[in-house]
Amino acid sequence: MDENTKTIAKGAMFVFAGMVISKPITYLWRVLIARYIGQEAYGILSIALALLGIATVFAVLGFGGGLVRYTSFYFARKKYADAKGVLLSVFSINIASSLFICSVLVFFAKTIAKYFFHDSSMIWPVYIVAATLPFSVFSSHFLALLNVKLRADYNAITKNVAEGIMKIIATIAFIYVGYTALAAILGYFIAIVGTFSLSAYFLFFKTDYGIILKEKAKCHYLELITYSIPLMLTGFVAVFLTYTDTMMIGYFRGLAETGIYNAALPTAQLLSIAACFTTLFYPLFIENYSKKKFAEMEKIFSTTVKWIFLFALPIVFVLVFFPDAILNFLWGKDYTRGAMALSILAIGYFVSTVAGLSASGLTAIKKQNILLAITTAGTILNVILNYLLIPVFGITGAAAATAVSIIFINGLCLFFIHKYLGIFPFSLNHAKGFLATLLAFVFTYITVKFFFPVTPLIVLLPALGGYLMIYFLIMVKMKIIDKDDLRLLKSLEKKSGLNMTFLERIIRRLCDI
Repeated sequence: MDENTKTIAKGAMFVFAGMVISKPITYLWRVLIARYIGQEAYGILSIALALLGIATVFAVLGFGGGLVRYTSFYFARKKYADAKGVLLSVFSINIASSLFICSVLVFFAKTIAKYFFHDSSMIWPVYIVAATLPFSVFSSHFLALLNVKLRADYNAITKNVAEGIMKIIATIAFIYVGYTALAAILGYFIAIVGTFSLSAYFLFFKTDYGIILKEKAKCHYLELITYSIPLMLTGFVAVFLTYTDTMMIGYFRGLAETGIYNAALPTAQLLSIAACFTTLFYPLFIENYSKKKFAEMEKIFSTTVKWIFLFALPIVFVLVFFPDAILNFLWGKDYTRGAMALSILAIGYFVSTVAGLSASGLTAIKKQNILLAITTAGTILNVILNYLLIPVFGITGAAAATAVSIIFINGLCLFFIHKYLGIFPFSLNHAKGFLATLLAFVFTYITVKFFFPVTPLIVLLPALGGYLMIYFLIMVKMKIIDKDDLRLLKSLEKKSGLNMTFLERIIRRLCDI
């Protein structure tokens, strides 16, 4: 097997592992803030992070993609002066744009505080966002360049592990010294500065990227600007899709409801852990597309969707039918007002998790313009629905707007994947998986209610474990796992160089393949 292909596959494995680790760490950090600081302080953090996300897109201006593309291009040809020129060109533009956006934030801090934090004296969160912005911009550049150097391990260690741990430790430290309302956003600032420092260290001292520092730079402003304009538009669309709900709840309903909504939202987004399989799928899909092996592409696509579906389905059942218990157990009783929002968001993010592979597929077959058009239409729909529903229905309206937009976008992506590749990833096995989940859920629910009519929280975790075990046993009995799953597992093993023989033996024995 080609060494580059193995490296890419190993990188995908590191990204996969990093995402699996980072999501629980980030979720734990949010729960810590919400439970021990309160709804309003958590609402402040949620709006501040949304503001930072929007500001970052305007500061980067799409040059992240150009940086990756052209440094890879020139580095591969050993044109180190040109590679350094690309680096300095992007950095000089983004230093200027970051400082400009920082100035705008500081100048309009009172106005932002008045309309989104509902208190014109709450200018410090805006100031901290402004201070965080340059570090956020350049840490994202450094992390992207680590991927260029095929060091996804350094990227995963820095972004997915170290940053999450730093957020938790710094936030606890600021709470301890008395910065209660600002502890979370200050902790985030410290973590981003740490990510910036660590990623810069890995890039310039642990890869061969440091050799360009000795070269005389040849700048490439014009080609970078030409290449980056479409990416800038894509970034604007993505940021409005991501942060519209949080910002509009803050504007129309206040900090407390923003905090409650942002308890339901990341809980529903835990479903996206299943989508981490996408990072393993993508190199295989690209390789088979380049060789025009369309039948093999369909098998890979369908099998990966099945894995995601089977992983996420039992979780979405719990989130949809027991949102009160989940929010009460994890976030506290003050957040159970977000139960209906959690149920709605769980359905939307389940669709996104299962069908989201189609967006990666469109990118793989170079249909980015179609993906941009779909995402733009979905974003416009999201803004309109949030504007109409939030003033009337509050966080439930925001959840409905987000879920409808997500389903709309992913439905269109599935349509175009079918149109261009003839792939329809759903089969009888998906129906069997749904039936297995339903049977396990009903059996567990009836059993728990028979012994505990009023179910205490201490029973929920054992009940959840029993439910997942029953689901797995029914799935094995129905023979949902088949030869296509083993074939994909072997492909991953071959490309990554990891030994998966033990896992393969377990699957063969349990599923009688």
